[in-house]
Amino acid sequence: MVNIVIGLNNFLMSSDNPSARPPFYDAFLSGLKNAGNNVLCFERQNYKPIISDEIPDNYLEIIKKFKPDLFIFFNNQFWNIMKHFDAPIVIYDVDSPNSYSNIDELKQNKNKLKFFVNQSSGIEQIKDIIGVQTENIKYIKPFTNINSNPNMEQNINISFLGACWIWNDFNAPLNFSQQLTTKEERDEAFKAYHRYIEQPYYDLDYFYDTKKDIKRLKFDDIKVSSARISGIKRLRYLTAIADLGLEVRGSNWNSPMLKVFPEVMLCYNIQQVLSYVETQDFFNQSKIGFNTKHIQAKSGFSWRVCDIMASNACLVTERADDLKTLGFKVPMFESASEAREICEKLLKNDNMRKDIVAHSHELIDKNHRLESSLAEIEDFLNMRLRSNIAGSLQIIQISSIKSIIKTDIPKPPEIHFPNIDKKSFNLKDSIYYKLSKHLFNKISSIRHS
Repeated sequence: MVNIVIGLNNFLMSSDNPSARPPFYDAFLSGLKNAGNNVLCFERQNYKPIISDEIPDNYLEIIKKFKPDLFIFFNNQFWNIMKHFDAPIVIYDVDSPNSYSNIDELKQNKNKLKFFVNQSSGIEQIKDIIGVQTENIKYIKPFTNINSNPNMEQNINISFLGACWIWNDFNAPLNFSQQLTTKEERDEAFKAYHRYIEQPYYDLDYFYDTKKDIKRLKFDDIKVSSARISGIKRLRYLTAIADLGLEVRGSNWNSPMLKVFPEVMLCYNIQQVLSYVETQDFFNQSKIGFNTKHIQAKSGFSWRVCDIMASNACLVTERADDLKTLGFKVPMFESASEAREICEKLLKNDNMRKDIVAHSHELIDKNHRLESSLAEIEDFLNMRLRSNIAGSLQIIQISSIKSIIKTDIPKPPEIHFPNIDKKSFNLKDSIYYKLSKHLFNKISSIRHS
């Protein structure tokens, strides 16, 4: 039995749905517990690129009493606790290095850390970007706890479950286009943009010819810009299949930017999917489960891919080399027209679709449940993670309400007390003064809470 502390960003968690959690995290946490480990999980509500504050004393004391043998931080979404503990720390890759918190800190302490990546190309990324030695990086195959239900009616032709990544404007190309530029400058910016799509882990200036003094396309934020580009691509693919019986669910689909994608928005179902059971039901109702990739996924694929392949749905996905390497024989596309052609073909051919689903089930059950990955993790960490002893799971949700109050609520206006002339001082002035002072103290206490 091992005591494991987990740190993660749960983007589904909210005050209205405190138990909401993506299926991958459910599979990981429950899998470790069921294997006989004690798991203490800290869920952060909002992604933080920089975590500069110290771990709060109450959390630190909880961890000390827990006596951890191992730390696993998804995308490094946790405080720096290296000075407090000697137990090994693993950074688990959910997205890519451009989504890690405190990446400069990771570079400084790279020899003290180990890394799990979710795509085979991630090994070279971690070596190149953080400078980690190969022996400290391990590719962990994606896994799922979703199960099929042959008795469920498949009344959805094509399902897509995922976020909209165009939650506000993508200003970089527009800002560049408003400058007076030469053809050479436009050509150079176009080439740099497409080089960035191939390697979205570096600042865009990395892809320019530094010998040339030209007007440059500039991104405000590398992580956000890669999401914008991926989101545009996602919407183009979804538009191509919208009239084939598509149903879209997920988060961030209320963006004003989606007004120009009416076909997709008319396929959107606002009903929330907040747990692995709800995810399982949604995919089991679907004939096809559709997947697009983020540009940061070079060889890999989304967590939803294994969820779809474990369900009743037939996966149709944007091309991913790791799927071929892992032995999956699923339909893959590289263009919107190809995606549409594949979906049309599968919707007309039940036997072909069911054969693909049966093959996917076989490989999922053989290689893509957490139990299959634990042996590899044990060898890598030289730590036994499976036993017959009953494990436990405790989840602590890190509230971000105070930080929201401090940063997002406008500063209240200053209150100026009147200059009271002693000769003309009366009861009315006294009441006004006392009320104003009371109000000032109330606002001040809220502002500093």
